[in-house]
Amino acid sequence: MLGGQVGIAGHVDIGRGVVAVGQSGITNSQPAGAFVSGYPAIDNKEWRKASALFRRLPELKRRLVELERRVVELEELASARGRRTR
Repeated sequence: MLGGQVGIAGHVDIGRGVVAVGQSGITNSQPAGAFVSGYPAIDNKEWRKASALFRRLPELKRRLVELERRVVELEELASARGRRTR
């Protein structure tokens, strides 16, 4: 069963009972009974988890950059302390 606007690449096998939600893009063969979403089509449960995070990506990127900066500072501090104790 294919929802509206589902695209399927050529030369892929679609197993019996596959469900693809609307606007999915099937680029790889799908086993029987698969329930897929997104582009490229992945397991629906995984797609729902990922799509819930999409709107938070800018915030998560800012936090990651800040954490990386803090790690560098801590490594430099630890290195400087190590040099002083020798």
